[in-house]
Amino acid sequence: MAFTNDTAPSRHPGKCCGEINLNCIYFHFRFHAYNSNRESSTLAGNDAEDETFARPAADSRSPRGWLVDLIQQFGKHGGFVTLKERFTSTTAPALTVPIIFSLLRPFGQCCEFLTQHTISEYLLPCIVSYHLFISS
Repeated sequence: MAFTNDTAPSRHPGKCCGEINLNCIYFHFRFHAYNSNRESSTLAGNDAEDETFARPAADSRSPRGWLVDLIQQFGKHGGFVTLKERFTSTTAPALTVPIIFSLLRPFGQCCEFLTQHTISEYLLPCIVSYHLFISS
């Protein structure tokens, strides 16, 4: 398909970024507007603390069930175990500050939903490894 001058894709990367950013903001807002009050569907029959990686926040006005479900699935499929192994392994490639930041930042953004068991079992060893990395 041949493009005419008015339909050709832009070769200037900054030209369409404003439109993309506005669309991202719009869909982000709409997603949270519709889903922030949804209850978690994975915690309905789950009472064992060892299997529970996240709980809804104490603020019942906005339970963010979709986020609790996402954290639960991440933990159920071994994500927290893999994260812990990545930080504590001596055979894995060396960690750099940007990698450490990329791996830990999402959990800082949703820390109010993580259970105490998840924090102490999986994230605390990562923080200790990070402290050793920074101090050396």
